[in-house]
Amino acid sequence: MELRSAGRQEMAALREEHRRSSPVGIEPLFLMHLVEQATRFVIEEASTGDEAPARLGYTLLLARPHAGHSHVTVVELHLTPDHETRYEDVLDLIKEKHRPSAYLVRTDDCRLSAALLARGQQVELAALVMLPADDGDLPTRGITRDENGIRLTALALEHLPALETLITDQDAPLRVVDKSEAHDGDVAAHAHVHSPGSPDVASVLTQLEALARDGRSWVVLKQGKPLAVVARQDGGDGTHELLDVAVARAGETDLIAALLRAGEAVSRNGYRPAAVIDATEAARRRLFRKAGYYSAAAYMVFYDSETGRPSVGILSLAELRAMIDRKEPFHLVDVLGEEHWRRAHLPGAEWVDFENLARESRRRFTSEESIVVYCDGFT
Repeated sequence: MELRSAGRQEMAALREEHRRSSPVGIEPLFLMHLVEQATRFVIEEASTGDEAPARLGYTLLLARPHAGHSHVTVVELHLTPDHETRYEDVLDLIKEKHRPSAYLVRTDDCRLSAALLARGQQVELAALVMLPADDGDLPTRGITRDENGIRLTALALEHLPALETLITDQDAPLRVVDKSEAHDGDVAAHAHVHSPGSPDVASVLTQLEALARDGRSWVVLKQGKPLAVVARQDGGDGTHELLDVAVARAGETDLIAALLRAGEAVSRNGYRPAAVIDATEAARRRLFRKAGYYSAAAYMVFYDSETGRPSVGILSLAELRAMIDRKEPFHLVDVLGEEHWRRAHLPGAEWVDFENLARESRRRFTSEESIVVYCDGFT
């Protein structure tokens, strides 16, 4: 068995064959970005005599620099139906040749998931693919698309000044979706919400301008005043279009009404609405579920327990005290409950709600900064 480098055209045909076998053919933007950068390999097994090598499937490997070494992620691995019992053999080959430390897998790739679990890999949920219920049974809490005079209009460049005012308004919480797809080392980068805090207004406006020029997204109006932007993008399968709330200063009821209207507009154009949600974003997931969406598939990241996931060290209290005494530069983060924080916390510590730890960490810190997190009993 061997890995043979493949060209774009050959790989496109193999990936299309794989996608046709999936019950939900949506290809999220973050995956398109990773696929574009990945190295392509066909998995083959030598045949006897003059026969051509047997093609077992393909894999996509993405190498990114990390802390002085190369961090390799298996972005996709697919074997044809005739060879789908060979996943463990193929995983052994890939590990021998490239030593990957992470594997991005969809939940409907059952045999690959089972092979990775059998090897003891750690697994984290990365993103959800959400679809509206066909029968409309999921509750929308009595909310309709006409709720409270909510109206959608095509997002255009003339809306940007009003949206800038919306973004810089300090009297209401702001949710901003960062649509940037290029996050080194993050195999599941899709959409990060920064709330609360001071957003990078110029960056947000650049993203909104791109959506306006694309011409498919909407601004949400209530009594003529913009409340939010609903982004609309290609689902990559010719059947679905992806919806997301890009910027919002609005209550949940108004946003649900906006999503219902947006879904109706997508359906009128002959497509099915869908969403791809960062699994760490509980508020966004709840919003879509209240709008009648369910989780149709998920992307999981498996981390190799031996070779690759950047380890998280454990400090003793004595070591932490020594770091403080030496005045080393680091962030000390308390993730106990807010009541505990207000009662007492370590000197110099800052509090982060544990449920929002991933989101707040991305907002507050950079990957180069040292961070010590403490909870109940260990650091």
